[in-house]
Amino acid sequence: MSDASTSSVITPRAWRSSAAHAFFWFVAAVTVILDLVTKAWAFKVLKPNEIVDIIPGLLQFRIVNNPGAVFGFGAGLRWLFVGASVAAMIFILQLFSQCRPRQRAFQLFLALVLGGALGNLYDRILYGKVRDFIFLTLNISGKDIWPWIFNIADVALVVGVFGLLLGWQRRWFEIGGSLPVARPLSAEPCSNPCSCSPESHESK
Repeated sequence: MSDASTSSVITPRAWRSSAAHAFFWFVAAVTVILDLVTKAWAFKVLKPNEIVDIIPGLLQFRIVNNPGAVFGFGAGLRWLFVGASVAAMIFILQLFSQCRPRQRAFQLFLALVLGGALGNLYDRILYGKVRDFIFLTLNISGKDIWPWIFNIADVALVVGVFGLLLGWQRRWFEIGGSLPVARPLSAEPCSNPCSCSPESHESK
């Protein structure tokens, strides 16, 4: 006779944690606001084809409308990227709902991806293109090693995705679920004292 049974314990999830929600949505909101405010400022202050050196030899501001995805890839596929952005956001929310309540690093990277996706989705729906203005003027032997113009949303997406991939590869993150545990059987009165005695088991 076994003296223990197997049951499952539901791991706490962030979806039921008000603190996890507050952190996640705060980071996502700050990312979206920072992205939209900086893009609005750049396109209001800078003129077309104008180049402003912020850090000579390293950082410039120049406005450009990007019809593609991150760093200009996939030009002309507006609605494909709109659909992909919506699908990605649903996936991010699903991951958030299943993560542990105190996994702040996981929630941070998820929120950065969500905020970046929302920032660029806003542009695609409203303007049909994404507003970019940040350019790194890094070069080796006169050749740019970072030829793309980007925005804050792109930075958030790259940092968030990189952090998630690194965390999963390093096994830093866990997704909540049911974990099997052993527990003692509940003690119940024996209806037949003879059959429950040690002597009765030895005689069998």
